[in-house]
Amino acid sequence: MMQITPTVKQLLILNVLFYIGSQIVGEPAYELLSMYFPANPKFEYWQIITHMFMHAPMPNFSHILFNMFALYSFGSALEHFWGSKKFLFFYISCGLGSALLHNLVNYWEYHRYDYVPSRDSLWANIEAQILDKPSATPINADNRLFQTTTNDKDAMLDEWNRRMKLDDQTYRAAHPVRLKMLNAHDSKDPDYAQWNIISGCDGCAQSIRHKIVSQGSELWWMKATVDSDYKNDDPFIEQTFNSFKPNSDSAKNQVYSRKFSRFVGDIESGVDSIRASAVENVYRMQIDASELPELEKFLSRFNPSSSETAAVIWLIQRAGELKTERVYDMFKTLYLGKSATSRLQLSILKALADKREKKAYELIASLMESDLPVSDDAFSIDALFTKFASDPKNSKELYPDVFTYFGIPEYQAPVLEFTSALIKSKEAAPHKIRKYRKLLLGSARLEFKRVSGANPDLQREADSILDASQSTGKLLSYLRLLYPYKKDKKIAQFFRACQSLNNTAISVELASLQLDYGPMPSTAEMKALLSNKATQYAAYLMFSKADLISPDMVIPEKDLARAAITAEMSDSPKLVVEYIDQRTISNAGSTCNVHFFKVTTNLEDPDLEFSGMGTNSFLAGFSFAPMGQEFDPSVYRFSVLPYPLNAEDVAEQCNALADSFLNSRHIRATFDKAQPTLETGEIIEEE
Repeated sequence: MMQITPTVKQLLILNVLFYIGSQIVGEPAYELLSMYFPANPKFEYWQIITHMFMHAPMPNFSHILFNMFALYSFGSALEHFWGSKKFLFFYISCGLGSALLHNLVNYWEYHRYDYVPSRDSLWANIEAQILDKPSATPINADNRLFQTTTNDKDAMLDEWNRRMKLDDQTYRAAHPVRLKMLNAHDSKDPDYAQWNIISGCDGCAQSIRHKIVSQGSELWWMKATVDSDYKNDDPFIEQTFNSFKPNSDSAKNQVYSRKFSRFVGDIESGVDSIRASAVENVYRMQIDASELPELEKFLSRFNPSSSETAAVIWLIQRAGELKTERVYDMFKTLYLGKSATSRLQLSILKALADKREKKAYELIASLMESDLPVSDDAFSIDALFTKFASDPKNSKELYPDVFTYFGIPEYQAPVLEFTSALIKSKEAAPHKIRKYRKLLLGSARLEFKRVSGANPDLQREADSILDASQSTGKLLSYLRLLYPYKKDKKIAQFFRACQSLNNTAISVELASLQLDYGPMPSTAEMKALLSNKATQYAAYLMFSKADLISPDMVIPEKDLARAAITAEMSDSPKLVVEYIDQRTISNAGSTCNVHFFKVTTNLEDPDLEFSGMGTNSFLAGFSFAPMGQEFDPSVYRFSVLPYPLNAEDVAEQCNALADSFLNSRHIRATFDKAQPTLETGEIIEEE
C-alpha cells in the first residue's frame, strides 16, 4: 500500500475539519461555504475556494468517505509522480474548473409530474424568463403549499417602489431586455429542441449569450457574459457552446403529456416511498377541466393520513382556480359527501373564497348552513374568515346570516372580526344585526374586563402581552358593531367606560367611529390625539384622509416619521427614538427624504420583530413616498440595522442604508460606498 503523501495528508485533514465543523454548525455553514451561482444573494467570493471542502451532510456519510478514499488512492500517486506543488496546483485547478462549469451550464431534468403543452409553450416560458415577464404555463408550477397572502407591509413596499419608479414594471419599461435569436434548431423529432440567443438591455455594457437544449426529459441551459456588441467571435465561448451535445435519451419525453393519472397511481401506491414522493411533489401538478371527474373520484375515495392532507388541500386549491362551472358542482358533492372531513370542507370553502365571485359566496353560505365544519385547529377557521374579510364586495353575501354562528366558540372571534370589517368597508349595513345587540353587549363587557385588567405600563410575560393585544382587538370590533346603537342607555354607558380606559387603540377607534357616524370630534379632541406620541401617527393619517388637518395641526415630516416608527415598534414597552440625520434620494425624477433614527428597545421582549439581531440599539432608516411636491404619510419604507459600535461609522451607515433603498434590486451594488444622493441610472449603466 502506497504511503500517504504530505499534501494529500493535509488536504484530508482540512476536508475532515470542514466536515466536522459543518455538521456542528449545521445549515448556516452550508449556506456560507457551499458554492452558489454569482447572481444568487447567498453567493460570497470565498465560496470559489471553500466549496472544494464541503461534503453532503449526515446521514449521507458515504459522500465524504468515498471522496476521501479517492483523494488518498489517486492523490498520493499523483503527488508522488508530480511533486507537491504541481499536485496542489492540479487539485485547486480542478476545484476552480468545476465551479466554472457548474455556473456556466444550468441543467435540470423534468420531474415525472411536470407538464408543458408543446414545444412552442416551452419556448414561450424560456422567453418569458429571459425577458423577466410572468409565464402563463410555467415549466414547474410554484410550490403553493407554503405560499401566504401578500401582507400590508409588502403592499406598502411595492407602492413605495412604484412612487419612486423602482418597481419591476417601471424598471423593465425603462430598461427592456432585447432578444436576438442566432438560430433555432427546428427538428422533426418532437423530443428535441435547441435555441441560441443573445439577450441584452438597452444602455447595458454587457449581454448574455445563451444556448438552450431540450431533449428527452432533460434541459440544458448554458450562459456566458459577453460584450453588448458581441459578434460570436470569442473562440472559447463558441467552441464550448458548439461542442456541447446532450447524451441521447432513450425514454420518450413525458413533459408534453398530462400527469394527473400518473400522480393518482403514485399516491395510491402501496409503497410508502412512492406515496411520500407524490405528496412532496404534488405542487408540480397542473390540472385542467377535463381532469375534474377523475379528481372528484380520487378525492371521494382517498383517505389521507395527516402527512398527506396538505397534498389534498393543494389539489383542491388548484381545482378552484379553474374557470369552469363544473368546479362548483364538484365542490358541492365533495363537501356534502359522507366521507368529508372538517379539514376537507374548510379547504373547499377557502378554494371557493379564492374565486372572489358572488356565486362562490352564495355556495359558501349554502354549504355552511347545511354542514358547518368544526375544527380543533382554531387557526384554520380564523384564516378562512380573514380570507372572507379580504373580499368584502362579494363576501357580503354571507351577512348577516353568518352571525348565527356567533354562539359557537370556534366561530365567535372570526365572525366578530369579519362582520366588523364588513361594516367598516361600508359593504354591510349595521342595522341588520340589531337583534344581536344584547348578545354583543354581553360579550363586549367580558372583553372590557380583560382589557381593563391589563396594565400596559407593567412588564408582562409574552403570553400576557399577546392576550391583552387580542382582547383589545376584539373590543375594537365590538365597538364598531355597537356604535350605531350608542343611543341605547346601556350601550352609551359601556362606551363611556371604554373612554375612561385611556387606551390608545380605543381612543383612535372611537375617533374613527365619530368620523364615520358622527358627531365629528372636536378640535380639542383631535389635538389631544395628535399630541400623544402613541396615537399621533394613526390620528394624523385618519384626520388627513378626512381633510381635517388645519395649518396649526401639521406635523413636520421628520416628527411624523418618528411617530410612525413608534407605532411600527409599539410592541416594545420600552422604546426610545432619537433623531440623527436626513438624506435626500432621487430616481428618474422622483425624490424623497430618508430620515435616520437611533432606536433603543427592550432586548428581552420576545414579540419584538428585531430582537433576533442580538442588540437593543438600531439604526433605523425611514422614508415616506413622494406625492407630487409633498410626501404621502400613508406610504413609507422602513429598514433597520444594528447600531454601529463606533460613532464615526454612523454617517457611513446612513449613506449605505439610503443607497440600499434605491438599489435593492441591484445585487452587485456596493451600498457602503454610496453618496448621499445617487441616481440608480449610474449603477444601471455600469451593469
